[in-house]
Amino acid sequence: MPDATPEGLAKYYGDDAGRLLLKAGLNADDYSRGRLIGQMHIVAKEWVDFQHRRSQGDFRPDQLVERFPAWVPTKVPEQIPSPADFSITEAFKLWERDHLANGKPERTARDFRQKLDSLRTFVGHDDARKVTPEDIALWCDDLRHAKSISGRKVSQKYLVV
Repeated sequence: MPDATPEGLAKYYGDDAGRLLLKAGLNADDYSRGRLIGQMHIVAKEWVDFQHRRSQGDFRPDQLVERFPAWVPTKVPEQIPSPADFSITEAFKLWERDHLANGKPERTARDFRQKLDSLRTFVGHDDARKVTPEDIALWCDDLRHAKSISGRKVSQKYLVV
């Protein structure tokens, strides 16, 4: 079993928690994610105990399983694209919606849109899932050398997007 500190539990269960949240279409804050990880640890210990009882010949059903209600996924709002067709444009629209809803400047959104248009043009597609770290490195190289944009501006303006 992992180190029972929050850091140890996060290291041990963090990837699984992330996959569960992603599969369910949920975005948890750090506190809620930590609570999920804590519960995953409790359930894992209970599962070990249940399997140990079975190894000793006790094949009674696990009574603790009834405490978990059936998962009923919430309907994903229409404006959130499915992962199958998640584009750079769609990702930007979601960010822009939240950015403007929080009273942030339209100028920032216009500036970021221009930077993402540059990336989309460079990679030659709009599929966010297909953009690789190599694509980003080559794009930065193109910005610096072919477009003569300073390294500082690339790192502080283009890579922030």
